[in-house]
Amino acid sequence: MAELAPGTRVGPYEIVEFIAAGGMGEVYRGNDTRLGRSVAIKILPESAFSNEDSIRRFEREARVAAAVSHPNLVSIYDVGKTDDLRYIVMDFLEGSTLRERLNTGPLQWREAVNVAIAVTDGVSAMHAKGLVHRDVKPENIILTTDGWVKLLDFGLARSRLPTAEVVDGPTVEMLTQKSYIIGTVAYMSPEQVREQDIDGRTDLYAVGCVLYEMLAGRPLIDASTFADMIASILSTHRWTLPPVVPAQLTNVVKKCLEREPERRYQSAADLRAALRLTHESGSAIAPPAEVPRSIAVLPFANLSLDKEN
Repeated sequence: MAELAPGTRVGPYEIVEFIAAGGMGEVYRGNDTRLGRSVAIKILPESAFSNEDSIRRFEREARVAAAVSHPNLVSIYDVGKTDDLRYIVMDFLEGSTLRERLNTGPLQWREAVNVAIAVTDGVSAMHAKGLVHRDVKPENIILTTDGWVKLLDFGLARSRLPTAEVVDGPTVEMLTQKSYIIGTVAYMSPEQVREQDIDGRTDLYAVGCVLYEMLAGRPLIDASTFADMIASILSTHRWTLPPVVPAQLTNVVKKCLEREPERRYQSAADLRAALRLTHESGSAIAPPAEVPRSIAVLPFANLSLDKEN
């Protein structure tokens, strides 16, 4: 699909500028001409709507996802279509992706824990609505300029493909007899790779992959080919974290990355509690009387609560 030019109208929205492209569509900054606000417009590829069943499923999931309201999730404002395209309208967020932040090096461990807590809160809200994100990764986590962590991409654009296909490098889509699976290979859980039924524990595995990467400064799965990535995911992980990372936090990462879902944290609430305990046990600052449901992180470049790393 050709890139949309500034000034192009997409329903009641006007394209302002191109932001990014990926396997599941193109994202633009746009202007809501009715309300006069900036929005992000995701243009979905035609392959996402190859039949009526995929269209009905998309519309159903869009309604459910739009009903999920949480400070750590991007808000969905609208879903629409024109004669030749379909689109999702979301918050326009000022900031950078976690991937861009990681390109400068690993995070301090308390900063990493805070980001992980916020992401876990976001997926917890989704799980409460019966949704599994399926694609938690640094590219889908925004660190906003006003200090919040926002999880993007609800896995809305699902297409039925006859065979496994690698899209935009590490993004893979699979159609199986049991379920349709979408995700990014390096952050896929073993059950996703095995094409088994998945639940919220798959997202917790992905949070563990992201947490490892924030602490180590490198991906857990770092292979050059699709086949090598799959083999690495299904094999026993041999990894280490920098000595500055507390053993308690290393154990949290280890539990997230258990190959069998039954051995991981069984809910986002369990993972959040473990992360919060790790944060507080290493801090000289007393915990608040009531733990907030989401955490604002300020600033991202240097979040340590004290002088320790």
